[in-house]
Amino acid sequence: MLGIWLVSASIYALVPDSTPAQQSSAQQQESLPATIEIAVTVADSFGRPVSELGKDDFRVTEGNQPQTITSFSRAEVPVSYGLIVDTTASMRKLLPMVLQAANSVVASQKFGDRAFLVRLTNAEHPIAVDWTSDRAALSRP
Repeated sequence: MLGIWLVSASIYALVPDSTPAQQSSAQQQESLPATIEIAVTVADSFGRPVSELGKDDFRVTEGNQPQTITSFSRAEVPVSYGLIVDTTASMRKLLPMVLQAANSVVASQKFGDRAFLVRLTNAEHPIAVDWTSDRAALSRP
């Protein structure tokens, strides 16, 4: 069984210089989205990456309407992710396992990846690390 995880989705659209009321019908059609890029990671039931898939192995729909995949490529791309770690007293028994899992995610970070960290504590304000590619900053206690 395969699991498909959406890692990121980016929508690139042409932005018109004027409002729709100021545009002709032809101009409005020209300003429709040019490209929608969807990055996915596919893993088998053991969490191993599946890389031998092609364009015909995917379906894209919008509002239940099938969309044509016009371009397909395989590439490792940087990812951006956030970690929110609950270190409050209610997590005391699970905390070592939670921290190990968080550190494992950070350790697997590849060149170009970036992350932010929010550590929930019993204090009034959470501890936060803004967007960074610095593994050490994300792993500090």
